[in-house]
Amino acid sequence: MNINWNELEQKTAEASLKPALAAALTAFLDTLAALPDKPYTVNPHYFAMMVNMLVNDVCTEEEVKALWWEMILDLARKWSADRGSAGKQALKAIDTLTPLLAEHFPNDDSQVTLEEIDMDTVRGVMLLSETLSEPKRYFVATNAISLAQANFTDKAWFRAIYAGRTPIGFVMLSVDEEKSDYFVWRFMLGEPYHGRGYGRKAMEAIIEHVRTLPNAKELQLSYGQGPGSPEGFYKKIGFVPTGKVEYGEIYARIEL
Repeated sequence: MNINWNELEQKTAEASLKPALAAALTAFLDTLAALPDKPYTVNPHYFAMMVNMLVNDVCTEEEVKALWWEMILDLARKWSADRGSAGKQALKAIDTLTPLLAEHFPNDDSQVTLEEIDMDTVRGVMLLSETLSEPKRYFVATNAISLAQANFTDKAWFRAIYAGRTPIGFVMLSVDEEKSDYFVWRFMLGEPYHGRGYGRKAMEAIIEHVRTLPNAKELQLSYGQGPGSPEGFYKKIGFVPTGKVEYGEIYARIEL
């Protein structure tokens, strides 16, 4: 990995951090540095970039606009766990660091919103896909692919999903206002944010947005079947299968 561990530890030592946080962050860096680089189950370039981002965010004296620390620790946990017994100390360091970062980065996550993606947030939004474990990752294209596809159509409407200051997911709609045809093309939440009620709030925000579009009477989507399928989630929201099945995916709709 392209990480200057000494530089990051020096930056931690020079920052005005609470002693417990400084010690926990240093231990986190020490234990990660001691791990073997392989296997590469997480992209090493992206992982290195995220570790650097974490230290920069913690050590800055300015307010951090987008909070990525939970996603970064999730990637670090996967990186450490993939190394078996060698990663045990790193996992302990992550457990120690987690509540200290939650205290360091206060965040009112009660409001879930849909926000535009910019140059400062696009990499992090793409990396949210890296947090998905098998088989969930097979049910949605990566955010990088979605953003690339959006460049080749004028019907793509996309946003990052935020919980307070934390980007937690991604949505892309196919919008044809002339035909009043509205479809959830992509919808995902990073794995650290599953089971916390964010998904329902995000889908409610998406539905409210579509209601503002011309002659919007229904919203459609499709989903795959099998272990890891989001079928149960969509049914709880109120999506009802239309009877159409294409390429193994069930199509469903909700009246607006």
